[in-house]
This record gives sequence, structure tokens and C-alpha cells, in this order.
Amino acid sequence: MRQRQKPIITIGVSSLLLIFLSLCLIIFAVLSLVSARADLSLSENMARRTRIYYEAESSAADLLSSLDEALVSHYQDSKDEESYFSSLSSDLPREENQLRLDGTSLSFAIPIDEEQQLFVQLELFYPEQPSDTFYAIKSWKVENLRDWTPDTRQNVYIQPDAIPSNNKEETS
Repeated sequence: MRQRQKPIITIGVSSLLLIFLSLCLIIFAVLSLVSARADLSLSENMARRTRIYYEAESSAADLLSSLDEALVSHYQDSKDEESYFSSLSSDLPREENQLRLDGTSLSFAIPIDEEQQLFVQLELFYPEQPSDTFYAIKSWKVENLRDWTPDTRQNVYIQPDAIPSNNKEETS
């Protein structure tokens, strides 16, 4: 009769399963922590960008309010359309916003950050009555100040006509 040999390692299946599950839980906890930190960073960045955008919007609205006051005062002081537009070109509130008047078009830019600005363009009118509008907003958009340069370090797509052929046809 043979004698049974005792195994050298006496760890049971349940112990191995417990160790494996503990390692899985630790790995998932670390991955969750890393994901939560990345989400927090993204949320803070988006909150900062949203805040500075709406600060620029608020500055543009404040400038439009001061332009409204200036346009009303010029309208009340002018006799006709020609004197209205000629007085506007000299007396508009020119601030750090690069206010530009070109005929009946008025534009300005409010900086958002180093890379973007809020560009506003207005079409000015000479109203027939004081209750009419003095301008229409033609453009209200975010513009990039830096040029976009594509990343061309890795050639992802090769055009079929650019691939040299290894098949050389013999001409006779």
C-alpha cells in the first residue's frame, strides 16, 4: 500500500480566492481614486474656463450698456443721420477693448484669456424714433488668438499613390 504524501503548501482554495479578491478590490479602489482625481481636475478646469468666459460676457454687456447711453445721447444731440454718425466717430468711449468704428459697423474684442477673445460686431442704425433700436448684433463669438498647428509627428494615413510599388513592369 502506498502512503499518501502530504502537500508542501497547505494553502486552501478558499485562502487563494480570498487573496485574489482582496487584490482585485485594492486595484479597483486605486483605479477609482485615480479616476475621481482626474474628474475633479477636469471639473475645476471647466469651472474656471466657464467663469472667465462669463466674466468676458459680463464685460461685453457692460460695454454695450455704456454704448447704449452714448448712442442715445448722440441721437438726442444730432440733427440728422449724417451729424449722428460723424459725432459717433469722435466721441465713442474707447477703452482697452479695441473699439473700432468703420462706417456703420462697430466692433470690439474682450479678452477671455491668453488664447481667446470675445469678438462683438454691431451694425449701427439711425433710428426714426427714440424708442427704436440703435444697433443690431451681427456677431458675438469666441475667437482663437493663436494659430492651430496640427501634430504631424506620426504619419497615420499614407495615400495609396504615394506608396512606391515593388512591382516593376517590364517594358519590351
